[in-house]
Amino acid sequence: MAPVTGFYADTAVAQPKSRNYLRDRPPIWIEAPASKTVIIYSHGTTRPQRREDCGAFWNRVPPSLLSVQSETTLIYYLCSAVTEPPGAAFAGQYVDDRLAEVERTLDDMIDAGVAPQRLFLAGHSAGGWVALMAASAFPAKFNAAIAYAPAFAGRRSEAAAFPWWRGEVRPRQVVRMLSAPALSALVFAYEGDPFNRPEDLQFLADAFPSTVTMVAYGCANLNKHLVHLNDCREAETAARAAAFLADRVGAVTH
Repeated sequence: MAPVTGFYADTAVAQPKSRNYLRDRPPIWIEAPASKTVIIYSHGTTRPQRREDCGAFWNRVPPSLLSVQSETTLIYYLCSAVTEPPGAAFAGQYVDDRLAEVERTLDDMIDAGVAPQRLFLAGHSAGGWVALMAASAFPAKFNAAIAYAPAFAGRRSEAAAFPWWRGEVRPRQVVRMLSAPALSALVFAYEGDPFNRPEDLQFLADAFPSTVTMVAYGCANLNKHLVHLNDCREAETAARAAAFLADRVGAVTH
């Protein structure tokens, strides 16, 4: 079944589940929400001008993140409905629209009783970029981010063909990202990634050296932008994610 917005597991302690609904998605309900940690996962964007296929294999939650699920750590899949009009004038608008979707979801979680310090954002590609951008947009509403290959401005090889993406829009969004009062994140970057290599994301660790952990991977993979789904260091990635979550929650609850 194609994943849609909802909790990404057959869990008895939270609703709605990630599944298709005949009517509007039911409201969020979480049993004993004060004791739960919720990770909101955002998929990538294949083409901003059309709605993303949340059921595509490349939009799955990575196994390393699924491994942290438990009765007290829940993953909520956010299937984006965002698109943007074609043309350079609208380039990057979809990031702001996706930020609005994320903020509404965070508000729903907080209304359901989850403490902001127990809310985390995670995502791949554009979803990971949005998770990082959220630190400058609404920092008080979540704890930290886990980003897999964060990117949004097209392939590096397309920079000359579409100069406004990497030459204008990306630098503006980087400035916004770095304007965050604080940014706590675990970032997985892949060597040879056609979008952003580790060196293309080093600005994050340089700006926030004590709170951003950059992990550079060189897994042999035909599509290096999808290492998160076929990770040669999956056990290490999972352990890093689990430790990051535990440390961040522990830092604000003790």
